[in-house]
Amino acid sequence: MTGFVEKLRAAQEANDSWVCVGLDPVLVRMPAPVLEQDEPFLPFLKAIVDATADAVCAFKPNLGFYLALGAAGVIALE
Repeated sequence: MTGFVEKLRAAQEANDSWVCVGLDPVLVRMPAPVLEQDEPFLPFLKAIVDATADAVCAFKPNLGFYLALGAAGVIALE
């Protein structure tokens, strides 16, 4: 087994979940208070991860969404 598969199975067991959360930021759908920040994407996505980490087994960022946001999106993805 690869390291990824082992980590995924461990997370599935630990959280009793097979749910994967897509981290696909869309600027026009983000809450207004978040958009007031200088770099809104990273804090917004981190809040999603923090709020769901104990209930899911994985997170899946979609590269296309981040590239569409330009440099700020690439920084958030990194």
